[in-house]
Amino acid sequence: MYFHVLMLGPLGTNCYVLTSDALPGHAVLIDPAGNPGIVSDYLDKAGLTLDAMLLTHTHFDHMAAVDELAARYGAPLYCSEKDAPGLTDPVLNGSALMLTRKPLIVKTQPERLLKDGDKVLVCKEELTVLETPGHTVGSVCFLTDSLLFSGDTLFCYGYGRTDLPGGS
Repeated sequence: MYFHVLMLGPLGTNCYVLTSDALPGHAVLIDPAGNPGIVSDYLDKAGLTLDAMLLTHTHFDHMAAVDELAARYGAPLYCSEKDAPGLTDPVLNGSALMLTRKPLIVKTQPERLLKDGDKVLVCKEELTVLETPGHTVGSVCFLTDSLLFSGDTLFCYGYGRTDLPGGS
């Protein structure tokens, strides 16, 4: 499995583009954080078909591009069952706290709600869902044989914030 990082949105959130030799020409996004044009440009220039979008949690800075990318590519959305209310609740997703932006309500309905231990097939390779509550009620990480995509469960040199709505 390969990944490419795009830093997106007002907070420079990492969006991961996953690809694999097992299914050339296909990609999955983890945390489509914003700037859908940048994501589309990258996918189109690389000749990639977007198969799905996965969310580590439902804060606005990890999902701001979901609706535009779903409309353009028809890619399904997967998110944590426990975090799904944040898709449509600007208080839970933190966008209501940002006075400089419009509150975010994601219209794209998840195709699949994830829970601990679930397996997600990504470009013919398997990711394991690990529930990691703390940053949000339903934060999850995605684990491959050699990679962990942790969203905001981990920050550089420390753990993620726990003081936002749903954190503990």
